This record gives sequence, structure tokens and C-alpha cells, in this order.
Amino acid sequence: MLSKRSKERLLGELLYTIRNVIKGVSSQKLYEEDLKRALKRLGYEYIHVTKTTSTQDIAKKILKKNFRKSIIRADVQLSGRGRFGRVWYSPAGGLWITILDTGLDIYPNIIAPLAIVLFLKVQYNLEVSIKWPNDVYAYGKKLAGILVEAISEHPKVHYMIGIGINVNNDPPIEKAISLKRIIKREVNLNEILLGTVVYYELLKRTADPIVIFKRLCHSFMSWLLIKLVDGQEIVGKLLDVHKDGTAIVEDKEGRQKIVHASEVLYVLMLS
Repeated sequence: MLSKRSKERLLGELLYTIRNVIKGVSSQKLYEEDLKRALKRLGYEYIHVTKTTSTQDIAKKILKKNFRKSIIRADVQLSGRGRFGRVWYSPAGGLWITILDTGLDIYPNIIAPLAIVLFLKVQYNLEVSIKWPNDVYAYGKKLAGILVEAISEHPKVHYMIGIGINVNNDPPIEKAISLKRIIKREVNLNEILLGTVVYYELLKRTADPIVIFKRLCHSFMSWLLIKLVDGQEIVGKLLDVHKDGTAIVEDKEGRQKIVHASEVLYVLMLS
């Protein structure tokens, strides 16, 4: 068990490393061809479409034909979706992508939201954090959401990691916020995309990303009301989170329960 000081030192070392890796990304205009070359160096094919139903749908087609690591991006999603088929408003101005990746020890439910949070903290000095299981919040409002879908082809597991970030768009609901609203100017979408992917790749190589996840998850050690897909409600304190996103929740009587992220319909913060 790492001490608080050790955890903070680990986080600081990671931030320092990432800052040097991505140094200069926002110092000049990052054009589409520059982005494509950078992603290729990271091992990804870059697919950019103007409009589609969902970038997850394109990822599934790639999987059926011939798998290759890809970043699929759409300017507009006509049927963007979140967890359990919820509609995700995806107009022009936002960043709507799917990371198509493969591996056995990637843990995308942990490193995808963490990549967004770390990039925004370092690059823009924002107060951002993770709401378990995998949403990104800024100043009490939802800034980004993650949808992870997996297909197993023994011995490999293919992941379709859908990421939606409100960047230059205006979210239609009060509980959401965009980066433009926070920093009072429009942002280069290519910069946000590359920064997110760079951090994602670095976190894949980090020995224990769950330590950093807990440090930056505002739900951790808080009291939650968790609504499950089967209608069950759980009230308890979030004691622990595992690499696959599974949580340990303890109720007022001290009884502990394992809650899988895939079972969660929504989460409300109680404290």
C-alpha cells in the first residue's frame, strides 16, 4: 500500500514526464497532416470523416474486415451514444473519437478518462477529475464521457474506446460544460486529440495507473447512490477501484459489495 506522499510523488513524476513528451504541442497550429504523422508514429491509422452515425460503428466495421490500430474521428455524430445506448449530443465543435486498440493489460476504463484529466491539468491547468466509473468532470459539470466496448478473439482482446469531449461546442444541458466555456476561447481540436492519445499511450506503459486514477477520482472514498441496470440501488462509500473499473462499496452497516462498472446505470454523489 503506497503512502499518500508516495502516491503524490508518483503522480508528480508522471506529470513531469508527460509534460516533456508533449511539450510544444500547443505552441503552434497543429494541422491535420501533422496530426496524422504524429498518430502514425504512435502506431495508429487516422480516419477522419465529416459525418457518421457513430465512430463506434466505423470501428466495428474495421474489426470485421481487418483489425488495425486506428483513431476514428467524426466532426458530427448523428447517433452518438453513451453507456446503455444513451444519446450523446455530438455537434460540430466537439471532439468525437474512437480509439481502436488491442491488448490484454490495457484497462481502458481506467486509462482513457485518466488520459483526458492529466492532459487538461497539465496543458490548461484546469480543475478536472474523474467521476467513477468513467466520466470526466470540470467545476462540477460533465466535460467528457467514455464508452468502452470489447470483443475477445483469443488470445487477444480488441477495445473500441469511444470518447466524447465538449470542446468548442455548447452543451444543451446545464449539467454539462465545454472547454471553450471554461477558458473563454476556442481550442484547436487536433491538439486535444493528440494530447489525449499521447497520454493514453503513456498510461498504457505506466506500472500502476490505478494509483493515479484514485488520486484524481473525486468519487473515491465518497458516499454514492449507485443505480444498477437491474433496478437495484446501492448506497455506500467507494472504498476501492480495481484496474478493470470494478469497485468495492461499503454500506453504513460495514457490508462490502463488488460493483462492476458494466452494471452501473448512473451514480449520484451524496458527499
